[in-house]
Amino acid sequence: MAKLGPSYQTLLGHTRLSPPSLSSWAEAGGLYPFLSSVTGDPYSRISHVSFRQRTGGESGAFFDYTARYGAIRDQEDKVTLRDTLKSGEQNDLFHALTEKIGLTHFLDLPLITLSNGQTRRARIVKAILDRPELLLLDEPLAGLDAPSRSALTSILQQLHLEGSPRVIIGLRKGEDVPPWITHILEIEGGTARTKISSASHQPSEKNSQQDLDLPSKDLNGQLLVDLQNVNVSYGNRKVLKDINWQIRQGERWHLQGANGCGKTTLLSLLTGDHPQSFTQRHLLLPAFDKHSRYGLGPRKRTPTAHLRALIGVVSPEMFDAFPRRHPGMSVWEAVTTGFDGGFVPLTRNADAQQRRLGGVGWVDVAGDDPGLSANTSAEETESIRSWRVQRCWEVLEALGPAAWAPGRGETRSFASLSFSSLSPGEQRLVLLMRALVGRPPLVLLDEVWSGMDDMMIAAARRYLRADGGADSRQAVVVITHWEDEVPWTGSEVKKFKLEAPSI
Repeated sequence: MAKLGPSYQTLLGHTRLSPPSLSSWAEAGGLYPFLSSVTGDPYSRISHVSFRQRTGGESGAFFDYTARYGAIRDQEDKVTLRDTLKSGEQNDLFHALTEKIGLTHFLDLPLITLSNGQTRRARIVKAILDRPELLLLDEPLAGLDAPSRSALTSILQQLHLEGSPRVIIGLRKGEDVPPWITHILEIEGGTARTKISSASHQPSEKNSQQDLDLPSKDLNGQLLVDLQNVNVSYGNRKVLKDINWQIRQGERWHLQGANGCGKTTLLSLLTGDHPQSFTQRHLLLPAFDKHSRYGLGPRKRTPTAHLRALIGVVSPEMFDAFPRRHPGMSVWEAVTTGFDGGFVPLTRNADAQQRRLGGVGWVDVAGDDPGLSANTSAEETESIRSWRVQRCWEVLEALGPAAWAPGRGETRSFASLSFSSLSPGEQRLVLLMRALVGRPPLVLLDEVWSGMDDMMIAAARRYLRADGGADSRQAVVVITHWEDEVPWTGSEVKKFKLEAPSI
């Protein structure tokens, strides 16, 4: 069964349906009649794997996701994939699953060294090895390359045919429905309807008539990133080998590569998060000179605060790490952190000069900072504040509910909501606003559509294609396995395909 636009609270027993009467509900065997004979809590026989929810930092506080790269380097975390997947004896099912889904060669690597795609596959395998009666998978195909999607679909089909476990998968509207799916539950606009699957692929709805091709832009802009013969290794294991890549203003890039080929490592070099970014002699990243003008500089000479202000990022790691429990953090405040690239609003207890910015981002008074200097006049401060306020309202209007859910609420009401109260899809949209609000010269969008519904995606695609979202002074890199997930088409897009280095 496929469930489109899923909400699993009822399926997991967190909320209950309202049957005609309690007696008829009991006679029917509850929500899952086939589990009525199970001793104890029937919901204990359900395995649920979601890729739209956070997988770390359950406290809601920020955790330093960049520390994983140091742990990889030092191999501090010795828990291997094999240790994680062990469930009693390693039986035939263990070997069959890990072989078919392409994890056999990674079983003895520390779990922290796995890519996002490999980790997703491992979580699904672990759920199957727990031998549930019902397997719930929320967007299981997102973030997987084509071979991994094919392998996972084949595994799920075999489980379906055997009926052990029963399988429910959640898909975004417009995604291809696997041919073995028998029933579909569509949820849209607060209503739900069921239908029998036609067992044929649904046409993609991502490229609607609203996503018209725009004329090609001049792509001969200023150089923003320069990688020359960049290499990353952990001991004898090469992750990146002889990478050469230049990114210029106005360019739109599609970064491709199979799971485990080093995309996440490459992005961590671009953002300066990876420890080895400091030792790469031929890695030049966006920087400010002493006159606060854009330029290029080696990582070791570029302060982290400056780099974060120059690169807008949306990624699975960012989504997991972003703090949910900062006291009363509103949508507005979450968006404004994009002006400096921080993770919490720092203006509430700021000095008088920073308070004049009116809660639109932190401004350091160090002389070389790209914001205000110690000699900045009141007029200049007000000019910056006014621009930031206007820019915040621009992105909130373009990507807020008014763009994808008319009647959902006014933009100002949405801006005042608690960030932690939003759905995962809404939170991802706010983090996209955060990445775009300061108009950084470089924007990195990794699995940017994960968790969003089709209306949210359509609104975001429209905005990115317009100058309001990303203009000719900015470069945008979209990291995805699928070309139709890139907002730009044809000659507008340059492709960079990453291959795993031979060992």
